[in-house]
Amino acid sequence: MSRLSQPTADSGQSLAVPELIQGDWTSLVILTYTAQLGFFDAHLLRQLVDVPQRLILADDRRLADTFRDAARTGQQLSRANRTYLAAGIRNSRAAHGKAVLLMTANRGRLLVGSGNLGHDGYATGGELWNVYEYSDKDRRHVAQFAVIRSLLDGICELGWLDPPVVDLIHQAWGSAPWLPEHIPAQPASVPSLHHNLNRPLVAAFSDAITWPVRTLTAYAPFFDPDAAALAELIKQLKPDRLRLLLTRNTSIDLDALRSAVSCSTASVSFHEVRRADDPRAFLHAKFVHAAGDQHEAALTGSANLSRSALLQSAAAGGNLELGIIEVRPREGFEDLYAPLTLSRLDDPASLELAYRPSPEPPFSSEPVLLWSELRGQRLSLVFDRPVTDYELTVFDQRGQRVTPVEMIRDDKAVYLQLQPTDLENLARGGRIDVQLARGADVSASQTSWPYHTEVLETRLDRAARNDRLTETGALPAGDAELYDLLRQLEQTLITDPVAVWTATRPEEPVPASDGEGVTAIRWEDLDWDRLRRHPRYAAYHNAGRRLPPTDVQRILAAIAGYLGDLGAAEDVEALDDTDDDLGQETSSAETDAEEDEDDGEDEDSRPPRHLSVSTRTRMAYTRFITRYTRAVRDSAFQEALGPTIAVQNAAIFNHLLRRLLQRDAVQPDRAIDAQLAVWTLLWGSPDQPGLMETLQHEERDGANSILARARAHQTVLGALSDLAEYDLADLTDAIRQKVHHLLVAPTFGFDVELVRAAAPNQIQARALVANLRLLAAPTSDEDAAAAVVTPWSLTRASARWSRDEIQRAGARGAAWHKERVHVLHMTVPVDGLTADVAQGALARLLAFSDIAEWGLDYFRIRFATGSDVCFWDAAAHQGLCLIGKKETEFWELEPTYPLWYQRLLSAQDQRHMSHESDRRWGLTAA
Repeated sequence: MSRLSQPTADSGQSLAVPELIQGDWTSLVILTYTAQLGFFDAHLLRQLVDVPQRLILADDRRLADTFRDAARTGQQLSRANRTYLAAGIRNSRAAHGKAVLLMTANRGRLLVGSGNLGHDGYATGGELWNVYEYSDKDRRHVAQFAVIRSLLDGICELGWLDPPVVDLIHQAWGSAPWLPEHIPAQPASVPSLHHNLNRPLVAAFSDAITWPVRTLTAYAPFFDPDAAALAELIKQLKPDRLRLLLTRNTSIDLDALRSAVSCSTASVSFHEVRRADDPRAFLHAKFVHAAGDQHEAALTGSANLSRSALLQSAAAGGNLELGIIEVRPREGFEDLYAPLTLSRLDDPASLELAYRPSPEPPFSSEPVLLWSELRGQRLSLVFDRPVTDYELTVFDQRGQRVTPVEMIRDDKAVYLQLQPTDLENLARGGRIDVQLARGADVSASQTSWPYHTEVLETRLDRAARNDRLTETGALPAGDAELYDLLRQLEQTLITDPVAVWTATRPEEPVPASDGEGVTAIRWEDLDWDRLRRHPRYAAYHNAGRRLPPTDVQRILAAIAGYLGDLGAAEDVEALDDTDDDLGQETSSAETDAEEDEDDGEDEDSRPPRHLSVSTRTRMAYTRFITRYTRAVRDSAFQEALGPTIAVQNAAIFNHLLRRLLQRDAVQPDRAIDAQLAVWTLLWGSPDQPGLMETLQHEERDGANSILARARAHQTVLGALSDLAEYDLADLTDAIRQKVHHLLVAPTFGFDVELVRAAAPNQIQARALVANLRLLAAPTSDEDAAAAVVTPWSLTRASARWSRDEIQRAGARGAAWHKERVHVLHMTVPVDGLTADVAQGALARLLAFSDIAEWGLDYFRIRFATGSDVCFWDAAAHQGLCLIGKKETEFWELEPTYPLWYQRLLSAQDQRHMSHESDRRWGLTAA
């Protein structure tokens, strides 16, 4: 259904084009007459950043004007023909068709109408659009999509597009296998969309009308100078009544108009037409409406009321046009007029109308540069005539002369083999200026935006290679898919020196590695300046603008979404990619190298191909994680990366490691060691501060936001609870120390609310706390000794255990008796030893016994100075300290629990859980 556009889509009968192009599409093709690339760069690219392939096909003369104006006004347009294509259609007259085609592998959307690419055509009122949808479940409009493909294929066959553009169009068809190559012979519904490549639109419109026309209504902002198209419509359709709609902006010759209508016997009326909600809006829509007694037909689309638009085919020298021809029952087109108001005109001269001819293209006696291409290290220049007799000079966007290694001339083409410096400058995008000289005659510079063909061609491939990043949250189900995810993570993240190498030195193989994945990369081999200019680096950083997400943010959003934080996942602020893209644009050399990279390993360190997919995947992830762990513990490397990258990587790996362990898709000891390294990086250890403690102000707020969205703290508690199931003797002490530290670290913030957030119900919350206690509880004799002596700044070796026979009082007044008990002997003196100090040591020992569940009721410490001794008999509720030959008796001793254990007790105490929280968990109050 044809609908007038408007700035906002608050009406069901109107539409705004920018809203309709949003979505998860694979390819975009825009047909337009004029192309405001500044508007496209500033407003549409942020909506299309997820679309890998973006092609703009415009009238070649109008596009050349756009590029000339950009050069004159200093517009960079560095993305043009590098991250999106902007190409001219070189037919003899105007390429005037207007359409927006969006495709995926199983879905399509097609907009056909009157608006050009720009603010006026896409974002204001006055345009008329038709929208068609295709899906595997609804194939009704497949014929309309076939028509647009037949038009583009026909343009390619006629040679109206540059060869690199033809290749990209064919690549677009490959992304939509459902799109037929030919218009179906017997479609489910006859296509309403028509092009005029080989047949004039007026012929198709006349064929659709098989009844006498009672009223013919026509509107277009532009007529031909002799109103020939209007005269031909009247001649062919022979209406009883002619209703001609005009505005004060209509381009028409009044004498030609009167002559055209005078040849008909139809009654003629003139009307001034306006948009009802915005009378000042320029009506750029075009339509011809033929109404009969029972049926009506309308032609809408791009064609004005001109000979070249309606009466000629494009192949025969007419414009290239698109038209929608619909037939409906009587009064079926009332929606077409609903947004309009029509006022009867007694005389059209009252509008002060005049014919405004389009400017003729300037004639050039010099060769004209048609297009240019940057492929590999070669810059190609193609002209409209031979240039063998001309001297040629090329300047880059900064005005610096390009000095090629070699220049080859081939009739109309010139090929420049570039030096590395020139290649690097041109690879950043933007224009080149080409100057021709013959003898003393020097021509004016001609401007061109080269096609970065390899980058444009690989966008679709790279997007396909990144399609699993959104599965980072739950992880793919199959081992092969899980391996694909690893490849894509390695192509996206900056995790270790191998990642830096492959991003900055893609033309060179990664130095050989040992069996553990450790490469021989030296610090001086890492090019940090080039890394900071690389899209991988840009994908981590936020310059304050809200843009669609980069690949790194897709990963973080996938993690947040999997963990239930869907609101945060939807509100991910995009990082500032220098290309406003997914961080996928690289030079051709970088692309080739990244296609070849595997795990950053040499062939000898890769698993044999005869192993199962599951085994190969497990080994590959283990190597990947091992490299990351070493990089995390390399303070110089993390400092070079900076906190923005370090925190985002930590948030990603914090989740990824737990999920891989749950899947048994990685070697457990390596993954758990990596977890400890990540947690130390973020929250430190007793003897070194973590990153979250050292960050200040905005950096700290940003890091906290990233960790909160990825639910990093909850994931850590869950991961620690999971570790209770492993028997890893080599890591037991490290895990225990890490639990102790995280429970007390202010930047980690362990409390009962965090436990609630990490556990979905009270049973699981209690189990989580119990597992934390199991992991944190020291159990050995050496641990007990350390609990006693650490506050004295002594080591475990300063105390030893023995089993001694002592005289012990009986319980409840029973007689004294001999008993062998465990005694802690200090082997070095304790400075400042007093009875209070000794009782404090007993209180710590009592707490240790409780935490370790030793079940002891007698505690005795013998000190290294003389006969000093102190004991506590819990069964008799009696204690005695003999320090310096002075006896001190006591009858109470409260255990002195370490702070980490106090935190666990607080979390375990359900009295801290409010009734509201219990109801939220589906529990009753205790």
